Amino acid sequence: MRRIPLIVAMLVLGGCNPPRQEAPPLPPAAAVASPALAAASGAAHQAAARFAVLAEGSSRSGQAPLAADPAVGPLVDAVFDTAAVPTQPVALSQLPDIEDWLSSVATVGRTYVLAGTGAARDDDPTGPAVAAQVDRNFAAYAPELGRYVDAQNALMALEASSMLRQLAADPGWARDPGHATGLAALRTGVSGGVGATLAILAQPGPTDAWRRGRMPYLLALTTQVAQLDDAAGLAALRARAQATYNTTDDATLKADLQEMARTLGRGRG
Repeated sequence: MRRIPLIVAMLVLGGCNPPRQEAPPLPPAAAVASPALAAASGAAHQAAARFAVLAEGSSRSGQAPLAADPAVGPLVDAVFDTAAVPTQPVALSQLPDIEDWLSSVATVGRTYVLAGTGAARDDDPTGPAVAAQVDRNFAAYAPELGRYVDAQNALMALEASSMLRQLAADPGWARDPGHATGLAALRTGVSGGVGATLAILAQPGPTDAWRRGRMPYLLALTTQVAQLDDAAGLAALRARAQATYNTTDDATLKADLQEMARTLGRGRG
């Protein structure tokens, strides 16, 4: 299998959240407003802005702010805290809160990806020197990068589960052209997130322990994607899961990847 460069996979992950969209709430009987989600998203936004100031110049210096620093840790926590992500679907009127939080996660996460590469946050750099630097970043910033991936996947799973509940509550909802466009963007985003995470897991940079740590949130997201994506998309992801399975000798990771492939194989049923 030809490996996707790690830098590309990490940057794809950071850009996989769907574009901001407005959507009506679910019918009152099904809607669940989450004030905690709005508050956590707002806190993440503010923390990401403060983090960006501290991280200025790190793409050239290679010195990204460490979460172990008492001045940095609370900011990273506010952005990457998956415990603050609601465990139940929310009304689609709260999609902007999820998407803004995803944007904050990308702002902080890409800082660690691009540290020392000389690239701006929105660049997509490639080349052997950049790839080698990203590999080094996995050693230097492994805890932060792990939390970055987990936060992305947890938020995308919430977004997907909320969309699925909307469709269950109102099967005709997606017939509206605007809603159909939003659904297509979400499907592309969450499927891209699964594919990018699998590509990261297939790289030589992360340790087996780091890879294992990513699986709970990836498996949760996969459950949602299996109900959203079409047959072709699910087949492609299943092939990617099998290819990633072939790159590791870790028994626990192999078992999780097999479970993931089975989930994707079951599809929307």
